[in-house]
Amino acid sequence: MATTIRIRPGDDGRLSVVFPYSPERVEKIKAIPGRRWHPEGRCWTVPASAGMVHRLVSLFAGERVEVDPALHPDWEAVRGLLAAVEEELALRRYSPRTRRAYLGHLRRFLGHFGARAADLTPDEIRAYFLSLVEEEVSWSYQNQAISAVRFLYREVLGRPEAVVALPRPLRERRRLPVVLSREEVLR
Repeated sequence: MATTIRIRPGDDGRLSVVFPYSPERVEKIKAIPGRRWHPEGRCWTVPASAGMVHRLVSLFAGERVEVDPALHPDWEAVRGLLAAVEEELALRRYSPRTRRAYLGHLRRFLGHFGARAADLTPDEIRAYFLSLVEEEVSWSYQNQAISAVRFLYREVLGRPEAVVALPRPLRERRRLPVVLSREEVLR
């Protein structure tokens, strides 16, 4: 099962790096000078020096790395995209909960790709959703993420062809509970 390594802004000019434990990942993070383990937050922090985000992404090459959009060099462009989505959602009178959910999914999506998300190919978008499937996210999470990304490409970027072939996940089948008849209960 694939897991995500998350890189976020931390306190005191440091970056927070969170990932599920594995000896290989710990050895990789220990290669960075000035790294610290924080047991209370169950995360590592590293100095937020120039190029550190790129170094961390390279260090964990081949794994799913999610970078907070605020750490992207093209943060202003990412913020502009998020603001455009937020405005469009408000104009269309989407509920506050849907707006919050869509923006959360798009922050993760844009955190993965940055502003170059506007120019992604359908295959790159599909690969992102395949990585979510490998993470074993729930049906509803995947479905909502697809809706958010489709909204971005169709309504904000004007590129519906980029997401037209993006399939919806099959709904999880739920089994009905076994209900005993009166005779079975009496027995």
